[in-house]
Amino acid sequence: MRDNHEGMPEMIETFEEGGNAFAIIAVEREKRTLKFRIGVTPAGHQALKRMFQFHPFENTPGMKCRYFYAGSVTATARPHCKIGVRVESGNTGKNFDFDAPEDLVRNLVWFLQTKDLSEADKLRIE
Repeated sequence: MRDNHEGMPEMIETFEEGGNAFAIIAVEREKRTLKFRIGVTPAGHQALKRMFQFHPFENTPGMKCRYFYAGSVTATARPHCKIGVRVESGNTGKNFDFDAPEDLVRNLVWFLQTKDLSEADKLRIE
């Protein structure tokens, strides 16, 4: 088990806009952080909301949790999987398993494994 989030896609937020759901994913490559806005299904949106509501550490005021896809996936009852998510707050971090739909998992795996993110340029923000 890794003790840091290096190379892991960060799940920053999920939101609804115009009847559709989206997520913001950040990926660090070559010491640059790139952010992407991706479409997610309602099931993916709900899975992310559950993750973001999970606060396993005693947080000091002003310290927020960060959520990173840790790269592990286990098939469960289709169309859902269990994924490993590294949750960090300050200097504290630990991996936890969460339920997630396959389509969200495929997107996270793609961002983890893809070296050349130029294919996702149209999804880049900032």
